[in-house]
Amino acid sequence: MTEDFPSEETQYTELQVVYQCWNENEAAVIVSFLEGCGIRALTRRELPYGVFPVSVGKLGEIQVCVASQDAQKALTLLEEAQGEAT
Repeated sequence: MTEDFPSEETQYTELQVVYQCWNENEAAVIVSFLEGCGIRALTRRELPYGVFPVSVGKLGEIQVCVASQDAQKALTLLEEAQGEAT
């Protein structure tokens, strides 16, 4: 499942999911971390939270997405950050 993500180089780019969680605050921290590292990121849900305020299972999942060309770098940064946290 892909969506469009505006970038400076091209008008639209393919997205790749690099992180999944079920908590808005956790997703916001991940997006902030990636953007602080120079990678544009956004969140998306299967269903709009305001319509179905569910936080369990697939319906509650929040996906953090980045442009496909940044996905490997984002995954590496997230793995390194998790390794430092433990």
